[in-house]
Amino acid sequence: MKKIISAVCLALVLLMLASCSFIDDVVLPSIGTALESMLDELLETGDAVTDTPTVAVLTTSDDPETPTGEGSSAAPEPTQTEPETPPVTAAPPEPFTDAFVPGYGSETVIIDKSNPIDYRYWRTTVTDADELTAYDALDEMVKNDKSTAVLPRPVPFDKIKSVYKRFTLDHPEYFWNVSRYTGNGSTNAITSITVEASHDQERIAPMRAEIEKVASLVISQIPDGADDFEAEKIIFSWLINNVVYDSTPSDKYNLYGALVKKRCVCEGFAEAFKYLCGKVGIPVITISGLADNSQTTENHAWSAVRIGGKWYLADVTWAHSGQPNRFLYFNLSEHITPDHWPLDELAPLLPDFSADDASYLKYYGLYFDDAREGDLGFDSAFMRSVLHFTDVAMTGASATVYMLASDPATAEKYAQFMKDEDYDEIADMLERVSHDGYSFVVYTEPEIIDGRILSFRVARMKD
Repeated sequence: MKKIISAVCLALVLLMLASCSFIDDVVLPSIGTALESMLDELLETGDAVTDTPTVAVLTTSDDPETPTGEGSSAAPEPTQTEPETPPVTAAPPEPFTDAFVPGYGSETVIIDKSNPIDYRYWRTTVTDADELTAYDALDEMVKNDKSTAVLPRPVPFDKIKSVYKRFTLDHPEYFWNVSRYTGNGSTNAITSITVEASHDQERIAPMRAEIEKVASLVISQIPDGADDFEAEKIIFSWLINNVVYDSTPSDKYNLYGALVKKRCVCEGFAEAFKYLCGKVGIPVITISGLADNSQTTENHAWSAVRIGGKWYLADVTWAHSGQPNRFLYFNLSEHITPDHWPLDELAPLLPDFSADDASYLKYYGLYFDDAREGDLGFDSAFMRSVLHFTDVAMTGASATVYMLASDPATAEKYAQFMKDEDYDEIADMLERVSHDGYSFVVYTEPEIIDGRILSFRVARMKD
């Protein structure tokens, strides 16, 4: 800075003395050379150069032709130096304050634990009179703990076959059947149906009591006043955390295997989910069909659940097996639909699954639209998602974060933003959610799942 001031002062003096021949002939050439050298050096290095001597500061006396400087007997006037300005330190970003309230809209349904339902969706799809006769006869058999259903009138065997599957999907409490039955009578005139049981009749009542004991324990964990989503999540989580997928037990396909033995396959998971949800008035449909698990296509059972008056798909079995991406199997129908195929006779009878308001990701605001600002803008959703998944889904020192975009184009836009943008913007958001001596860093590029789901890994580090 001193050099810049000296150079400016020197230039001013030269202008003042421009009419002096002595300056023109003698001083100016030598001073000009020094000034040119100084300016060149300043342009190259800025004012950081400190090892080059400063050119004498020239001032004027009363006699404009009398130079005053280093050779003058008069003491030079002191040079004014500006105090150095301390470097400005950027203020840390404001901590993230989340104003989002979890929920799926104004049609929230509060559960009533004192009002269980026996929801029979598949019966509502039975429209043929003979099939309805067979269904109701089977229903009466179950209520009376019998193994034979007497039909009030003869029914063709092919109609019994059509309705029996739907009957068993509606009745998880009928856990002792093994899906084998015999029609008594002629092919076109069946008069009764005998069902093969997996347990002796005297064992059924004690087994049912064991089931009820476990069911009561699970339901007691649901707080009074909870909405249907919260109740569903508690049931879903209990099954994931307490039941083991195991294809060896004798009751692997049923409710007893899931709740009492806590070992079952997909059918047991699905039946237990329907049964427990029914205890708090949440309608559930058990679906049977095929599923592709990326290794093989296999027989499978999963669920549809009605939350807030809309239907969603849920798969407890794959949530159990697919951690940490279990959240994608909780009411996120578009993630389940591509590799789950209901039986041909069931598929046309199922309700619409296009809603996403009560999907896990959208309910908790792990969802973003095309904007950057606002509660559902990308920035808030990003910070909320990091906090959420590093709280509930840590594996070691990291977590997989999932965010649901409003549409595929928005997912692609912000995946590209995370890849291409100066990392400072992402780093600022991560700094805003640092807490309790921990900070976060994104260490993988974002991946897009099913067109709308943005996924990436976040590491948590101790400061």
